[in-house]
Amino acid sequence: MSSSGSPRWDKWEEIARRVALWITAIFVACIAGFGILYAEWNLIATGEYMSLIKHHYAFMIEIPSSAAAAVFVVLLMKYVAGNVQMKIPGICFKGAAGTIVFWIMCFWAFILAIKVLW
Repeated sequence: MSSSGSPRWDKWEEIARRVALWITAIFVACIAGFGILYAEWNLIATGEYMSLIKHHYAFMIEIPSSAAAAVFVVLLMKYVAGNVQMKIPGICFKGAAGTIVFWIMCFWAFILAIKVLW
């Protein structure tokens, strides 16, 4: 039993966490999608879209995609394994700090992979 005092509240707390996780994931996807669509619409309307993509592909496509992929990996791990806890020699990250550090590490890994393979 947790500090809330009732197993019934633990069940509802877990359901609330899952709902919040999915709402966050859907919100991030919608905001990113609308932002990308808006930017693309403006670039297509002015005719600069293909030139910008051609000259700055990594900046325009791959870095935002890497950020979204890192969010997906972190949310998937949190959903499957629970709270993220990380220990680096001398430092311990728990709760939200562990999640943020894990996202940064995933994002850097994706960016490094792009840099190496580009």
